[in-house]
Amino acid sequence: MGRWKKSVFVYPYKKLSKLSYNDFFPPLGLEYIATAVKELVEEVTIIDMRYEKEPLRQFLGGVEVVGISINWPHQREIALGLIEQLDEGTTVIVGGIHATENVEEYLEASRRINIVVRGDGEETAQDIFSGKELSAIRGISYRRSGRIIHNETRVLGEVRDFYPDRSLRRYRYRHKTIFGLSFGIDAVMSSRGCPYKCEFCTHKLNPLGELRGWSARSAESVVEEIESIKAEVIIFSDDNFSVDPERVEKICDLLMAREIKKSLMVELRIEIARHPETLNKMWRAGFRFLAYGIESAQDKTLKRMGKGFTIEEVGEAFEVLRHFKMVHAGYFIVGYIGEDEKEMRQIAGFARGLGIDILIPSKLRAMRYSPLRKTVENTPDYHIDEKGKVFSDEYSIKQLRQIFKKVRRDFYQPGQLLKIGKKFCVSGIMTNPEFLRCFFITFVGVMEKVFKRRLLRLE
Repeated sequence: MGRWKKSVFVYPYKKLSKLSYNDFFPPLGLEYIATAVKELVEEVTIIDMRYEKEPLRQFLGGVEVVGISINWPHQREIALGLIEQLDEGTTVIVGGIHATENVEEYLEASRRINIVVRGDGEETAQDIFSGKELSAIRGISYRRSGRIIHNETRVLGEVRDFYPDRSLRRYRYRHKTIFGLSFGIDAVMSSRGCPYKCEFCTHKLNPLGELRGWSARSAESVVEEIESIKAEVIIFSDDNFSVDPERVEKICDLLMAREIKKSLMVELRIEIARHPETLNKMWRAGFRFLAYGIESAQDKTLKRMGKGFTIEEVGEAFEVLRHFKMVHAGYFIVGYIGEDEKEMRQIAGFARGLGIDILIPSKLRAMRYSPLRKTVENTPDYHIDEKGKVFSDEYSIKQLRQIFKKVRRDFYQPGQLLKIGKKFCVSGIMTNPEFLRCFFITFVGVMEKVFKRRLLRLE
């Protein structure tokens, strides 16, 4: 047993203006940490403030240590407010992407914070909870005698065959739609890192900007975790699921051999089109939603990004991909350096021409440790705001937001929405009756809004 008996791990929450992962996605990182230390304490409780009806103080009786995960800027103030509610003498440990990127800011913002865990935290948390002397623990920052001390960075190791203990959960994670309908959703992380070198991406880096080599769990471990999950829909949190097609096939073989029936969603690159036999197995094993990072409709931008493929090669890949019944989604960035509005607006037509079912546009951000940040800082007339958003003298944040909306509107025409509905049926995603009801009602609601907007324009 370690240095503490009773612990609480908290996921802070602030309601965003629109539905996103932040509203329903399980706090996977926090669950990994809680699972890593559960044998070192007598009691572990995970509190997700998105789902909790009781105030945090209800769970703090006798608690000696509280861990708080802060991944996004919007969680900062609510997290600091929660920390102020804790009893004097409670050890406070903070981790997560935003805390890692702003270590000194957090330690200076609240003297109640004892330790900040920088980067991946499972092994670091085990060292802390086991009672190891703080000065000997790599990957932490802490306060001693009024001074902030930053220990040596922990070297990233290979991913272990280890996954969260879902029995520690107090909630059933469900994606809620309108009229109170919902379906079960969960997440699996089968690998970490990415071997590619896209300029804007931090997947190949840890939150400190250090290179993270790609490493993966065994296929047996991944399928064992999937088999233990009750949710109907599982999203893989891998930065790039298809790095090793042979491993992907082994996962598929095990899923089919054990007759595990789930709707699986993954992010991957267009290179998977070179392996149609792997795609066939993915279809048979339950992979129903594939999301590709395409990012631009311009060759000059793909080259600047370092994507490693051309517009022609994207087209060739989708000549193969669109023949598979999965739902195909495409990620695109609106507002990349050097693109004008006409080029940004070409995203919608390009995506429809490829046969993409769902367009997922995003606004350009330059995170603290991404290679893109230095590029923006060295590019005349381009700037980064306090949230990491990139804008220019020619296109303000407001103008880029308007172009973003136009791109989305250009793509999601009524015909495209009907195509999405058909594709969801053909793909088999909605074989679960509960999922089908949710989608149908949501789809009808969206179509109603689209036609109302068009009628208003005609009046």
